[in-house]
Amino acid sequence: MKLLTSWPVPVFLAILFAVLISTSNASTAGTLAALFGLSLVLILWGAFRELSAHAEISRALSIGDSAGATKLADAQLGRRRGKRRGPFFIYRAMAHELGGRWQQALQDLDEAKPREPRGGAASWRLAAACLRVSAWCELGQVPAARQLFDAEVAPRLATPGDAGSLLAQLALGRLLLAEGELGGAERQLTPLSRNVRLGPAQRAQAFHCLAQVARQTGDAEAAARLQAQAAALAPGSVFASAMAPTLASATATATATATAAATLADAAAPLG
Repeated sequence: MKLLTSWPVPVFLAILFAVLISTSNASTAGTLAALFGLSLVLILWGAFRELSAHAEISRALSIGDSAGATKLADAQLGRRRGKRRGPFFIYRAMAHELGGRWQQALQDLDEAKPREPRGGAASWRLAAACLRVSAWCELGQVPAARQLFDAEVAPRLATPGDAGSLLAQLALGRLLLAEGELGGAERQLTPLSRNVRLGPAQRAQAFHCLAQVARQTGDAEAAARLQAQAAALAPGSVFASAMAPTLASATATATATATAAATLADAAAPLG
């Protein structure tokens, strides 16, 4: 695949056409026809090369290969300019999400926003909004995540069945979990964890969040089972671990805060 999308291919084709034209004693009309054929072949090659770049990164993201997807996105960003870079900033943000690098994901989304991606702009905007909602949930900025979800993501829930709706549903499940709506999160995420239209990494996110719901409701056995399913689907992602780093830190902080509050209340009770 890499050989077919490398630059020696069009160079070789151009040389081949030049040799054919120069040795065939073709008329002017024949020469123009050959040049038209060469132009058509080069256009098709360029389209194939573009689609291959997107497919390669999408494949890495679907299996939770954060490092591989980041490397591929970096390579594409290095060779592109202007609006053509927009989708690959979003791809790299997705890779950062899989690695639990939420701040880096937000930085890439900020880079992508001024560069309106060409082709399917609405789909790219939805993907970026869902990523931002998830990152803000993980970083504890839940009110901002809710506001963005209601404004930009929720409308897609009204069109069930398409890929955008599935992304919106997954973002809603993570948002409900961050808001402490455990029952709602479970109802939202359970069907998604079984939906084969989602990639393995996206289903791993659903299983990971369901494991957190089970853990917070005191069902350790279910939490372990659900987390094992997440790890099996995307072993190289942050969702394969029992807790995403920032969420684990946030939970530990909340627990410590609750413990400190309880201690202060106990200490103040005799004074009352």
